Amino acid sequence: MNHLIELRDLGRSFSLGRETVEALERINLNVQRGEFVALVGASGSGKSTLMNILGCLDAPTAGTYRLAGQDVSALGQDGLAELRRRHFGFVFQRYHLLNSLSAISNVEVPAIYSGVSKPTRQARARRLLTQLGLGDRLHHRPMEMSGGQQQRVSIARALMNGGEIILADEPTGALDSKNGELVLDLLKTLHAEGHTIIIVTHDMCVARHADRIVEINDGQIVSDRRSAASGAPPLRDLVDVAENVGFLTSFLRRTSEAASIALRSVCRTSAA
Repeated sequence: MNHLIELRDLGRSFSLGRETVEALERINLNVQRGEFVALVGASGSGKSTLMNILGCLDAPTAGTYRLAGQDVSALGQDGLAELRRRHFGFVFQRYHLLNSLSAISNVEVPAIYSGVSKPTRQARARRLLTQLGLGDRLHHRPMEMSGGQQQRVSIARALMNGGEIILADEPTGALDSKNGELVLDLLKTLHAEGHTIIIVTHDMCVARHADRIVEINDGQIVSDRRSAASGAPPLRDLVDVAENVGFLTSFLRRTSEAASIALRSVCRTSAA
């Protein structure tokens, strides 16, 4: 079977002085095109590190990562940037909008970085914001909008280049319950339209909106199951999988670049 995302024995370690910290260890994970997956775990569990690697914002120190059959681990910075432009849209807890730009200009940023002409990107940004109920906020700056409206702007930005895969890191964390539900409904709508959605959260109530819940603890996947909302039969417990692929022993033992991309894009805007 050809998986959209395939991780094999993936690891990520960091050096802290003389010590080495294993943020991720022997991660084995497949994601099919069109799935809605929640990566859930406590703070420090490794879920955000995993999301950064999935989004090509960070690189593993062990194992392999294949995206649509391509070995991501072998790519340089230019190749990774191309994958980000082609495949991913990012939604963050704190929105990461540029306060000096209007809503429509914020949404245009990924298309500027991809070299899309100004009339084309403006028309698409206007259409996306209107579809998300922000047609009357096109020229408002972030500080002139509510948190829920700012998150909708960030979702429009994530869709600007197509957003085949939407990576959402705690997208409801800074919102009240009403706006949080609205954002989750938008993500479910995008999923229904065929986008692959991967959401990172510490909140199991949020995770249950996904069709599949992958729990991470101490840098390892400890559970991979279908949620009750999916209506699908449960996945095999990870222990069963471990017995088949031979890593039961390991199992039992247990976003800065995005901002840089945006800033470079703004510089290109001023030069355009």
